[in-house]
Amino acid sequence: MGLIQRRVASDTSVPPSLYGAAGVEPPPVATPWASRVDVAIVGGGITGLWTAYHLAVNGTRVAVLEAHGIGSGASGRAFGQLVPYLKHGHEKIIADLGEERGTRLSEAVAQAPEEVAAFIERYQIACAATRTGILIGARTKAGRRQFEATAAALPGTPAQMLYGKNAADMVGSDFYPAVLLDPRGFHLDPLAYARGIARAASAHGALIHSGTRVDRIVPRGPEWEICCGPRRLTAAQVIIATNAYSGSHWPSLARSVVPFLVHGAVTEPLPEDALARILPQGQPLTDTRRLYSGVRKFGERLHVSIDGASFVPGQADAPKMVQRRLTELYPGLPTPRVHESWSGWIALTPDQYPRVHRLAEGVWSAIGCNGRGLAVASLLGRDLAALAGGASEDATVFPVTGLRPLPLHDAAALVVATVASAKRWLDRIDAARQ
Repeated sequence: MGLIQRRVASDTSVPPSLYGAAGVEPPPVATPWASRVDVAIVGGGITGLWTAYHLAVNGTRVAVLEAHGIGSGASGRAFGQLVPYLKHGHEKIIADLGEERGTRLSEAVAQAPEEVAAFIERYQIACAATRTGILIGARTKAGRRQFEATAAALPGTPAQMLYGKNAADMVGSDFYPAVLLDPRGFHLDPLAYARGIARAASAHGALIHSGTRVDRIVPRGPEWEICCGPRRLTAAQVIIATNAYSGSHWPSLARSVVPFLVHGAVTEPLPEDALARILPQGQPLTDTRRLYSGVRKFGERLHVSIDGASFVPGQADAPKMVQRRLTELYPGLPTPRVHESWSGWIALTPDQYPRVHRLAEGVWSAIGCNGRGLAVASLLGRDLAALAGGASEDATVFPVTGLRPLPLHDAAALVVATVASAKRWLDRIDAARQ
């Protein structure tokens, strides 16, 4: 296990205390241990839970095995925004995957937030879902042209460009000359959302086991034995849904992505009049900079994505980063104090597409959400459940691809860190040119 993988494995941090704090969507109730199931899912994040839900709805005997608490990894530490896009635009996806497969993927991702919203409504998940759309600020002229081209390439979408005063009215600031408003996206409390999926899956018969670390996955004839300390579980099929936290479960899988830290912070509560001037219609805001731009209202506070160390948990100067972001965006606002900051590992793939893999006969995985997991995970879970249920690999939204471990994994991580530093400097150059 390389240095970066050891750091991920030793990560003991937890989701921010404000996530799920209201207790309206509590952690799932412990379920009895079963020695045999049809499908065992390693990982109690959003991908694994969606997989369990789809399997359980269809009558499959399924168990979720989570080393810590449900949603305790990147799922429960996310910015909380569901976006109807991948990292690549529609034309790039078509070029990479072909017309039929690329269109299927683009359309599924575009519809994912709406499907998640319908699921939240159906199961009455108390996760502070705020369906006001999302805002993306065009920080530069190039960013504005990018948005305009995106809107033109996707006729019929409800996304619209706003300029000048209309943009300023949405943001509560004239920092951006143009913004893209997309009503399809929304934001929520990701930890409460994960707990809600677990509750829904459990209601259909899924067994949810938190605090259950998987030590080994061993073939036993045509089946698989999952070893969890002194306990054993036999399953016909296994799904590994641990993303950046894959560790030693399947070493080549962990080496196929680069774990990367993202950092966040929430402020102390703001006065009501100040809060009313910030993002007055409640949308979360990101922009076209290459790294860390998210700002949203979370209750009476502000939640800000911040810059920090790429591979060392907790290494971010939260007060400085929050002050820098809020001062540029709302110069008349006294910067509120930081209440809490945290970090979490996401998984990056070389081509920025999520991956679905068949690791062995009866073993499947999904990995590499590249920071877009809250919406994409619902699609990955559906694909994994379909594959475990015998569906053709041609029927999935995401192509099933061969596993390609990265050579010199720690060196690849250093390349990613270098690229992140370069992006940081390019963002500063863009800011200086404004």
